[in-house]
Amino acid sequence: MNSADSAVAVWWVLTALTTGSFVVIEGGLVTSIAAALITAMTAYKARLIILHFIEAKHAPATWRLLYLTWAFAMTSIIVVGNYTAIIVSCKSECFS
Repeated sequence: MNSADSAVAVWWVLTALTTGSFVVIEGGLVTSIAAALITAMTAYKARLIILHFIEAKHAPATWRLLYLTWAFAMTSIIVVGNYTAIIVSCKSECFS
């Protein structure tokens, strides 16, 4: 598979993930799991963009590790922050 075919394949995956995010939200799956699912899908999209379009897959292993660690850290911060907000909100509403 040449680089043009690879870029098209990655583009289709990105399109499918974007459509999947839309379906999760518009399909009525408004739960705490929906937020984590969409955040994970977005992190995977960021990974694909970093590796294939920024061409980090040809970068030294140290740089790839830094890019992917950044994506994982940002995803973790968002998910933990979201669940923390849900817990705090529940405690203030449930016990007042």
